[in-house]
Amino acid sequence: MAAASNPDVNVIKNFHPLDSLSIDKVQEIIDKSAVQKIPAGRTLFKKGDRDQWTVYLLSGSIEIKAPGSKKEIIKANSAEAKTAIVNEIPRPASAKAKTDISILIIDTDLLEILLNWNASSSIELTDLVDEDEDEDWMTRFLQSSTFLKLPAANIQALIMRLHEIPLSKGSVVIKENDANDDLFYIIQQGHCLVTKTNPVSGDEVTLAELRLGDGFGEEALITGGTRGASVIMKTDGVILTLDKKDFIDLLVSPLVHRISKQEVSTLDHSQQQLIDIRNENEFAVNSLENSLNMPLNLIRSQIGTLSTEKHYIVYSGQENQSIAAAFLFIQQGYDCSIIEGSIGHIEISAEPEISYNSNPVTRDNNNALTAATNTDATDTIVNHINQSERRGKSLTSPEVEAQRKKAEAQSKQLNIAETARKEAETMAAGLLSEAQQALKKADAEAKRAQQAELALKSAQLRAMQLERLQKDQGQSSLELDKVKQQVEQETRLKAEAEASRAKAEKEAVKLRLEADSAREQADQE
Repeated sequence: MAAASNPDVNVIKNFHPLDSLSIDKVQEIIDKSAVQKIPAGRTLFKKGDRDQWTVYLLSGSIEIKAPGSKKEIIKANSAEAKTAIVNEIPRPASAKAKTDISILIIDTDLLEILLNWNASSSIELTDLVDEDEDEDWMTRFLQSSTFLKLPAANIQALIMRLHEIPLSKGSVVIKENDANDDLFYIIQQGHCLVTKTNPVSGDEVTLAELRLGDGFGEEALITGGTRGASVIMKTDGVILTLDKKDFIDLLVSPLVHRISKQEVSTLDHSQQQLIDIRNENEFAVNSLENSLNMPLNLIRSQIGTLSTEKHYIVYSGQENQSIAAAFLFIQQGYDCSIIEGSIGHIEISAEPEISYNSNPVTRDNNNALTAATNTDATDTIVNHINQSERRGKSLTSPEVEAQRKKAEAQSKQLNIAETARKEAETMAAGLLSEAQQALKKADAEAKRAQQAELALKSAQLRAMQLERLQKDQGQSSLELDKVKQQVEQETRLKAEAEASRAKAEKEAVKLRLEADSAREQADQE
């Protein structure tokens, strides 16, 4: 295979899911990948191969052949070529160059690292901007879709329990693969870099830049696992910490709804979707019917493929992992619950390693980033916490006091809005009850009118019969006059009943409109 020059970054950014990454990250992928020219007739990979490459077609045509299926031809620049070629492991089909082609070959591990962290944050790697000086970390933090669902009292209590840690540039806040320190972090001042080590090449990859108001560290906190990436201070700054118990009680628990295992059989799968967050081996052995497999470590990179119209219900072999997954779903704006307890907890042995004679890409390890070794600059945040704030001292700085007062004012506003909403809902419920009573009254009046009409018809029939008898036999008209009076009375009663029914129906319509208006007002509140 002949190597080719690197392609235009704007062209590569059109491929999926690279289109979700920033230009900087796409360029980083190109720099760490390879473009190869392959002659017609050459096999790219065979069915069952377990390689570690993601392949995109840049030019030419390839032929895809799966057992029991017709051959499929994919041409460059087609809709089918916008995604990676047969991107499943093991490969479910073979791929061969039908014409001379050029392909982009990407390390799958590198791609998953960048995608996994890109989906968790909309912050791209940009230079520091002066706008941060005028921004309020608390306002930005509370603007997240997650916090909008929390009760005002929880927000106020959460802010009051934060601990403040000043840190210098280069300080390590959390370190990849370290045991978690039972803390959730929020940036009050400054910027941080999120980095992760590529497990294959050993390269340190910068995933994101975080700024004031950004929170991090929740996944390891919920699951009890190790830290999945390193976070380092890019500038001098201040980090706020929240203890695990407060984080779970005030932030996570109010947002995560649980359903019982017995309720699973009653789910409406047109509106609800089961998500199995275990690995693919466990999923293959004993997954629930109608469930999708989305391993916990891939949720950030795959969640964008799901519809926001459905309600998602996650499960796993450990409930704390289900909670972590549900929280990630909720953070991204999805409705999500968990199945309480553990589902399908089994032990599955790892598959044996498979070695290959050749790889399509040769890595250049000279591009690996060199980590800083200054001991003072890499002191972990745990050391700072043990010195002061971790002894339980409350925050007393003027800035924090001002932020607390602002939080209390925001809390009062939220409480006022909540009270107004409940009052509107109560009014709507009352008007709806009145409308239902009016409808019952209208039904009763309608029955009364129907009975009057039957009585009238009966009286009219008797009058007709007596008139015929009078003509035939010349009998006295006294009985006939009596019957006619009865007919007149029944006619009057029918008219009264009809008027009463119409009035009741009109009143019911009016009350129903008022109830609908009150309900709309409640929704707006």
